Amino acid sequence: MRREKLKALFFQEWKLTKKFYLSGLLACLILTALLFLVFLSLRSGTLSRRNEDEQLAIRFFLGYIGIFVPACAPNAIAASDSGIHKADLDANWLRYSYAMPISPTERALSRFLFFMVIQLTGLLLSVIGMVISCRLIHFPLTWRTFLFPVAISAVTSIGLLLTCFFTLRARDKKTFSVQQFKYYGCLAAAGMTVGLLLSRLVNTKNAASEAAKAVISKIDISKGLSPQDLLTIFSGGFPETGLRVLNIILIAAIPVWIIVQILIYLTIRRNLKRSVL
Repeated sequence: MRREKLKALFFQEWKLTKKFYLSGLLACLILTALLFLVFLSLRSGTLSRRNEDEQLAIRFFLGYIGIFVPACAPNAIAASDSGIHKADLDANWLRYSYAMPISPTERALSRFLFFMVIQLTGLLLSVIGMVISCRLIHFPLTWRTFLFPVAISAVTSIGLLLTCFFTLRARDKKTFSVQQFKYYGCLAAAGMTVGLLLSRLVNTKNAASEAAKAVISKIDISKGLSPQDLLTIFSGGFPETGLRVLNIILIAAIPVWIIVQILIYLTIRRNLKRSVL
């Protein structure tokens, strides 16, 4: 009986959100196709006749976009709640559901399993996109290739956790607007904090930036950007330190991802339980 309830709730949530996730998948496919077309043009099309400086800029673009877009885009879409709670409030489903023989635990478990399936799908698409991109730009496949999307997913999952923490507190449209305002305020504060930290870091890395510029000037146009080149650039001229930090982040991404998922479930359960009318 409980399995039937969960299946019904899962189907209801998919029906409300399928347009959002399918359109997001289509957008990811279009971005991947555009990246592939630019790569083909650079190899044997009109872009191959550009001068060396322009080709360098394009190859840098391919190296940057080819790594970050496949890893970030599916995870970012998967970590969105797609406005599902707002849809419940608009349809008055939340109030009606408490009159049904469904416990808050069952409601929370269904929502959590739905988010888990979407996130794991986004993670799988990110890994596939990373492998394809690495093949296109001739990057070697290592264990970092597969853990980098996990690290991105862990970060985007924190965003989903914040969404659940704020928006699921709402019991009607008015309180939803208030909670959404708090959510965006929290994101703005976090963004400003990260921006200030990065600006201070950049100001103290002038010498490192010069080293990175020297690396850029020595890149072989015919080979494009290697992982070492990108690591040197993004680490401000200290690839060894950057690699150590990157390894720590990637290894820690797995337990962090698991912990965040547990917190998402506990947050969903707490907020839905306290919303009982």
